[in-house]
Amino acid sequence: FVNLDFEGIKEQDLAAHALIAKIADEIDMSARVSRRLPVRWSGVYPNDPAHRRLVKAMGVIKQLRVRHEYLSPAEEARLTLFVRHCRNYIAAVKPKTADEKTLAAEKFADYMNNCLESCQKQLTPTARHMLCSRIGELLDNAEQHAGMVDWTIKGYLDTSLSSPLCEIVIFNFGKSLADTLGELPIDGFTMRQISPYLDMHVRRGLFGAKWRRPDLLTVLALQQGVSSKNTSGQTTRGKGTTDLLEFFQKINDELAKESEQGAKMTIISGD
Repeated sequence: FVNLDFEGIKEQDLAAHALIAKIADEIDMSARVSRRLPVRWSGVYPNDPAHRRLVKAMGVIKQLRVRHEYLSPAEEARLTLFVRHCRNYIAAVKPKTADEKTLAAEKFADYMNNCLESCQKQLTPTARHMLCSRIGELLDNAEQHAGMVDWTIKGYLDTSLSSPLCEIVIFNFGKSLADTLGELPIDGFTMRQISPYLDMHVRRGLFGAKWRRPDLLTVLALQQGVSSKNTSGQTTRGKGTTDLLEFFQKINDELAKESEQGAKMTIISGD
């Protein structure tokens, strides 16, 4: 028996609910595979109507298919939603894999255009192509580096609020950015590239409880031209994440011309 109590929630976001939904799905599947008694779910909604709407539209309600708690068609019509995921525990060569990533990237670009329509904006053909390319590369990196082909993209736009809310979350499971860099051979190209920064932190005694080696490795992994797949100065991996950050920054700058609201981006890797 599992009870999810959201009643006291003051703040929430799509990423948190996406992860809770994923955990609930794993628990449910584990019970079915092991042929144990089915898991019984119950819960309490948040008090805030907008928060409750997100739980019903994109949280555990949809993940567990609690159909009698779905939003009414009229309520859902005021939302613009996107869900795309790939669930495999082991990376394997599959003919459909490339197509799934390409299709997910294209559908996500269409979703971005649908969201921008609410602001009377549209992606240019060049921007749409760039977004498809960067999202495809991001998903490809998630599969190649993490060791698990398990990724999710979700989007949520609620235009019924006085200040419309748009959230996007992209996440995957497996090795973290720091894990991937930390496992590289000491004499390899990328480790030689980042070692001066690691050594400087050690010499100056900068590592401690609040700033650790994995933290620095995570920051280094996000720098232009740094990738665990690079083998020399001529290989050009390690641009995708930086380009994607710049892409969303440009969208934010464009929308900020007509609104005082700024966007917020968070990158979380490992712990």
